[in-house]
Amino acid sequence: MASLFSLLLALSLVGCNPEVATNNNSNTNTNTNSNPPPTRQVTQTASKNPNVKFKGGERIANDLSQALGLAQEKMCLELGKFDCFKDAHLIVLGGVEPYKAAIMEAWELAPVTAPIAVDRVALAVCEQRAKADFADAGKAVIFKELASQNKEDTEAMKKAVDTLYKRLLLRPPTAQEQDALVQFWDKVKAKGEDKPLVTWATLTCFGVASSMEFLFY
Repeated sequence: MASLFSLLLALSLVGCNPEVATNNNSNTNTNTNSNPPPTRQVTQTASKNPNVKFKGGERIANDLSQALGLAQEKMCLELGKFDCFKDAHLIVLGGVEPYKAAIMEAWELAPVTAPIAVDRVALAVCEQRAKADFADAGKAVIFKELASQNKEDTEAMKKAVDTLYKRLLLRPPTAQEQDALVQFWDKVKAKGEDKPLVTWATLTCFGVASSMEFLFY
C-alpha cells in the first residue's frame, strides 16, 4: 500500500510540473539515439504547514489490535479488570466520558501523564504478543521464526524487526533501524534473565509501538 501511494504521488507531481512534462515530451519526439533518455528524479516537497496530530486512545487501540493480531477487549487490563483504553486511561489518551466524569470534550492539551499511559498500554500489548508467540510458535504473529528456534538468531531477529515495522508503521525498516534493534539483544542478554528472547521481543515491539511515527499521524 505504501508503495502504491508513493507511485501515485510521484505521478501526480510529474503531471503538475510543466518543466518535467515538457522535457519528457521533448525527449520522446526528438530523441533518435538508441540510448534511452536520462531519467528525471522527482522528489517530494516538504509541507509548508505540517500538522501532526496525536492519534488518541481509540485509534491507537485499533492500530495495535490489527497490527499485533490481538482482540481489543483483551489487549490491556489494569488490575486485571479495567480496560486500559475504555476505562483506566480513556481521558488521558484523549477520550471523553460525559456520564460518569462529566467530561464532554477531549482536553485541548495532553496532560503530563499521557506519555506514561502510552508507554503502559504499548508495553502491556507488546508483552502479551511476545508471550503468546513464544508459547505457541505455530500461531505466532510477529516472532514466528525466533519462537520456533527459541534461541539467538540474527536473521530471525532481523525478520521480526522487519515484520514489526511493516505491521505497525506500514513500511520496512531502514538498515540502521533494523541493526539498532538487533544489536539491542546484547544488552538484553547481558541482564541474565530466564527468558531473554521474550524480553527482547517485548521491548523491541515496545520501541516501535511507542515511537512518534506510530503515535502521531
